[in-house]
Amino acid sequence: MGLHEILDASSQRIIRILEVLSVNEGWITVADLSSAVKASERTIAEDISRLRKRWGQNLNIEVSKKNGIQLQNQNAASLGLVFTDLFNDSVALLWIKELLFHPNNTIEYYQSKLFVSRSTLIRLLSKINRFLSSRGMVIQCKDNRYQFIGNDEQYLRDFSASFLLELYGLDLEKYDFDVDLGVINDLITSVLINTLEPRECAMVLEDDVAPAYKIMFYLISLVRENQGHTIISSYPVEEELKSQHLAYLQEHFPHIQKDNLRPIHQYLFNQHNGWDSDEEKALVTSETEAFLQRVFSVIPAPPDKGIWDAMQFSVKSLYLTAKFRPIKTSALFDRIYYFSLSLKRTNPLLYQIIEENLIIFSQNVRLDMSPSIASIFFWMCLAYPEMSQFTQQKSALLIADFGRRHALFLKKVLSDFFNIKNVDFLRVDIAQYPDVLSSPGVEDYDILITTMPNLPVSHKNVFLINDYPSYKDLCEIGKVLFMPPVH
Repeated sequence: MGLHEILDASSQRIIRILEVLSVNEGWITVADLSSAVKASERTIAEDISRLRKRWGQNLNIEVSKKNGIQLQNQNAASLGLVFTDLFNDSVALLWIKELLFHPNNTIEYYQSKLFVSRSTLIRLLSKINRFLSSRGMVIQCKDNRYQFIGNDEQYLRDFSASFLLELYGLDLEKYDFDVDLGVINDLITSVLINTLEPRECAMVLEDDVAPAYKIMFYLISLVRENQGHTIISSYPVEEELKSQHLAYLQEHFPHIQKDNLRPIHQYLFNQHNGWDSDEEKALVTSETEAFLQRVFSVIPAPPDKGIWDAMQFSVKSLYLTAKFRPIKTSALFDRIYYFSLSLKRTNPLLYQIIEENLIIFSQNVRLDMSPSIASIFFWMCLAYPEMSQFTQQKSALLIADFGRRHALFLKKVLSDFFNIKNVDFLRVDIAQYPDVLSSPGVEDYDILITTMPNLPVSHKNVFLINDYPSYKDLCEIGKVLFMPPVH
C-alpha cells in the first residue's frame, strides 16, 4: 500500500473505493463495495457523495438504487487527479516534503508552514515513523529540531524522488528553489551517453517518464549532499561534467563539489550498468533472451530484431532496478500498474504467459522479479503493441445459405478483421448446408457464424450476421470470442 498508510482514514477509504471501482466491470452493489472496503454501507454512501461532489467533473460515478455503483470513467489519469488532490490534503506527506527541503527546524516552524497545531504534528509523528521505520528511515527529533534520515542514504533519495514526483511533479515552486532543469537534464544525458549504446540511450531519452524521475533524483541528491548527507563514491564524474555546469550548480548549492556529484552519477550509471561482475551480466543477458524466447514460442508473432533488443534492454534494466531497490519506493499512484491491470482484465492469457515465464526468470537469476511484472508487461507492450492483441486461436464455423462464393467472401471479411500480420487469431472454416446437420465435430468450434435465422444446429455460441456483416456484427463476434466473461 505504500505511503497511503500515513494518509488519514477517510482518504485511505476513498482511495480503496476508487481502486475497487476501477477494476470492476459494470455495477457493484453497495453491500459488495462495503465488504471490499471494510466500511459500513452508510459510510460508503457518504464517501461516494463526496467523490461525486468534489471530483464529478473527472469521474463519472453512476449510482442506482437497483444496481448499485458504477465508475463509468476508468481513465487512469482521471483517477490520478483525485489521488493527487488527496495527497496534497495530507499534512503527513507535506511535512515529509518540508523536512527534506527545510530540515533542522523547530516544531513551531513546521506548524507555521503547514498551518496545523503542535498536537497534530506530534500525533502524526508516530504514525509516519511506523511507516518509515520498516524502510530504514525515520523523522528524528533532537533538541526540538527535526530531520529526515535513513540507514541507507541512497534509498532515502530514491524514495524521496519517487514520492515528490508523484506529489508535485517537477513544479519547482513547490520546493522553494529555482534551478534550470535544462542544466540538470544535460548532466543526466552526459551520464547516459557515456554509459549506453546510442540505441539504448535514445530509448531512455525518448521516454518521458524515466527522465522526469532521473531529474527529480538528481535534484533531491543535490539537496541532500548540500545539507551534508554525503555518500562516498569514486565514480569518474570528470568525464561527464563541464566546468560551467559545476559553476552553475554551486550558485544554487554552495556546498557542492565534484565529490558530491560522484555518487549521483554512480547511481544513474547503476540503473543500466550496475553489474557486480561480468558473470552476473552474462547470466542476466542469457536469461533475458531465454525469457523472451519462451514467451514468443507461445505468441505466434515474434518481433523484429530492433524491437527484440528493446525488450531485452527493458527487462535487464528492470532487473537492475529491482536489485538496487530491495524495498519498494513510493507508489502513491502507479499508472503502470493500472495499465497492466486493465490489460490483464481484457487479456488474461497474455498476462499468464508473462507471469509464468517471469517466475522461471526469477529463479534462474536468483532475484524475485514478481513485483516488477506490471512494469515488464507495460514496457514489452509499449515496445511491441501487437503482442497486446495476442490471444489463443479461436475457431469459427461459417454456415451460409447464399452460395459458396458468398461464403468465401464472408470468410475473407472475418479473417481480415480478426487476423493481423499473417497471424491467425481466428480460423474460419466453411460448412455447407444441409450437410452440416450430419457432420461430426460441430461442437468443437468456438462459435457458429451463419446467415440463416433459426439454424437447426445445437451450439453454445450461434451468431447471426447479415449477408454483408456490419462493423457492429464483427465487434460483437469479437466480444463473444475474445473478451473474458464478466463475473
